[in-house]
Amino acid sequence: MKIKSLTQFDRNIKTLSFVRQGKVNVELLIEALPLIYTDTIDEIIPSPVPPKLGYCRDEKRKFIKDAQGSPIPFYDREDPKYKKEVQRASSLQMMAMILKAIDLPENNIEWESKNERNTLAFYEDALEEFKSFGFSSGDLLYLIQEITSLSRINSDEIEDEMNDFLSKQGSENQNV
Repeated sequence: MKIKSLTQFDRNIKTLSFVRQGKVNVELLIEALPLIYTDTIDEIIPSPVPPKLGYCRDEKRKFIKDAQGSPIPFYDREDPKYKKEVQRASSLQMMAMILKAIDLPENNIEWESKNERNTLAFYEDALEEFKSFGFSSGDLLYLIQEITSLSRINSDEIEDEMNDFLSKQGSENQNV
């Protein structure tokens, strides 16, 4: 594709500063996420499915069926195990967004994780490394907000995922 003789956009990059005790301690470059990157994240870190409670029935107690003729299930979205899985998936999905945005040679980040990049295990390790390094929940919120703004992602779904992520992180890290 060409638009007015251009074959692609310039990189969309921004510098973020993390201040500690009144001075800049760490600067990170972030880059806008590529088009449809959230689909890639969903493939690596799928959202959990709640447990089935049963199947929908009509007033005559017959199963209500979908277009394919299968009974339509209903789910227990209040199941504690399911809620925990949702929090974990949300945290790792947010971590995947952060890692993609900061994965720039200029940042010169060295990971301790020995797991293969862009895997569930790597995202789990990276979250622990962010905590160990001293990033707070507020720092991660700042990163997420700047990444979504730079990428021009402004959906309610992303905001819900950020809130899930931060609610879990807030209980573990009181540095907000």
